Amino acid sequence: MSKIKYLVATTVAAVGLAAGNAQAQVEPVITPEAGYNISWTGTSGEFSGGPVPDNVGLSAGTAFGSSEYGAGVHHIAHANDGIYGNSNSWLSNLAPVQQYIGIDFGGIYNLTSIAWSRDNLTGEFFDRAADDYTLQITMVADAASASDGDWTTIGVVNKPEADPGEAPDPIFGTPGTPPWNPWERHEFNLSVDGGGGIEATALRILPGSAGTAIDEIELYGNFVSDLDPGDPDDPAVIPEPASFALLGLGGLMMMRRRRRA
Repeated sequence: MSKIKYLVATTVAAVGLAAGNAQAQVEPVITPEAGYNISWTGTSGEFSGGPVPDNVGLSAGTAFGSSEYGAGVHHIAHANDGIYGNSNSWLSNLAPVQQYIGIDFGGIYNLTSIAWSRDNLTGEFFDRAADDYTLQITMVADAASASDGDWTTIGVVNKPEADPGEAPDPIFGTPGTPPWNPWERHEFNLSVDGGGGIEATALRILPGSAGTAIDEIELYGNFVSDLDPGDPDDPAVIPEPASFALLGLGGLMMMRRRRRA
């Protein structure tokens, strides 16, 4: 084999080896339940340091949970207090039972995305973040007192352990991979099969470990209706234009019948 052919062959082999050894990007592993869709937006650490963007959980929600560690730091109310960081986070009392933290909206909302983090303030607290997170919704009026049977699982999101990533190879041109930090804020799109958001009165997160901490839960979507069907301000009880026409026609028929009588 000539020297030129040898150099070409070894270069091609090296490129192929480098490409084969290229590290795949670490990302969440998502397992949605039938009928639901959950997808990562691909962003990490957005709004790091704050402030927390306005969202349903912050403006209309009330936090509830199975327990809290306390110590002036890890409280249920911190799950939607609009402040990132370990000092304003939730952590359970560490009892070896299924723990959860959630947001009650006080009405029916059409949810289109959710985001949460462990420490999206400084990243100094990077423990207690890599875990399986089960997402559940309910349509009951009082989520805090709802039984487990009142909840529907829409999927599980696994946030893997931290990974430093890999820089692009300047010689062979193989692409690098960005770092993955499970403690950062990650947002996930929510929908049902066929399109459209997921309607719920509340959503809760069940960590796989009792020691997992969450500093903020953000939920995005649109208001659908109040829980009181008789509320005159409830958009859900306002008839559509076609319904108004039918009501008007019915009224005219009643008036004609009365006149004939």
